[in-house]
Amino acid sequence: MSHPIAAVASQRAQLSGGDRLPAAVGPVSGLVRSILTGTSGGPAPLGPMLPDDPFDADAQLAWFTLNSLHYGGWDGVADELEWSPRVVAARRALEAWFVEATADAVEALPADPHDAVRHVLAGGNDSHQPGVASYLADRGTAADVAESLVLRFPYQRIEADPHTFVLPRLTGTAKRALCEVQTGEYGVGHRCSHAELYLEALRSSGAPTEAEAIWPQLPGIAYATCNLISLGSLNRARRGLVLGQLALFEMDSVGPNTKLVAACDRLGLPAGVRRFFHVHVLADAEHERIVEAAFLRDYPREDPGQLDNIRFGIAVQALIDRRLAAHAVGRWSVGRSALTGPTVGRCAA
Repeated sequence: MSHPIAAVASQRAQLSGGDRLPAAVGPVSGLVRSILTGTSGGPAPLGPMLPDDPFDADAQLAWFTLNSLHYGGWDGVADELEWSPRVVAARRALEAWFVEATADAVEALPADPHDAVRHVLAGGNDSHQPGVASYLADRGTAADVAESLVLRFPYQRIEADPHTFVLPRLTGTAKRALCEVQTGEYGVGHRCSHAELYLEALRSSGAPTEAEAIWPQLPGIAYATCNLISLGSLNRARRGLVLGQLALFEMDSVGPNTKLVAACDRLGLPAGVRRFFHVHVLADAEHERIVEAAFLRDYPREDPGQLDNIRFGIAVQALIDRRLAAHAVGRWSVGRSALTGPTVGRCAA
């Protein structure tokens, strides 16, 4: 009989590479899909098709589809297309669109990266909408928790991989600190990685685990974190973005995950769900200390030209968190699904 952790590892290998290309949800993702399937051979003028909303589902899915060529790829899409001029041009167009559409978020933060993160953690620019973790701890149902896990799918199933791409672009303190954080994320010295724990939590919650069943359910905001990190890690000129984003990620983890553990206890959820959140409470208490010193204090002095990118990563991740909470909590609080297709999360016990 196979060990359950081995089964999760096998499942992760299946989900992180060789997925079927997602179906298009609009003209932008449709054009990207046609480029990757070879059904469109002409230029790809994405610019006029891009919306004002940076979290539009069509554009975010299109961008995610292109970024995924740098990770596990897609079943039936040649690996050589990763650096095809048409693919790169489309990805660059989507990157430029997102940067322009979210530029205002940066202006709302203090100039110093450390102060910027503290401003966010103190509730700066808060719309008074409860966060996802607070809502789930106080009022959420088992189905809501399952849906919250589904909403994490694009990033969490490859947790840490997008950040790892930036390692060769760093030196000194920042590089050593990121290696230390990534060791924990990948489960070195432990029985499984955080990504494997996530897939076990997803399965235990009663939500689907097959990528093809999940893509049609996701709103645009669900892709945004993975796309944001990829923007920084795939472009050396924006390398500081990754450290700003990760600093906020780690420093805003222990509190929310503690609340999610409380939600699991209140609802009597399976151990696999609780374990995923509890591991983050333990790991990120240490990671928080590491990133605060290395990314927010040392790195800006070592690479001052990246200051704007550090702030951009902080500001846009904070914006994503607020938009995700507004979307999910806004729907859950009136008994609706936070997913866009059939209410797959509602089947959770």
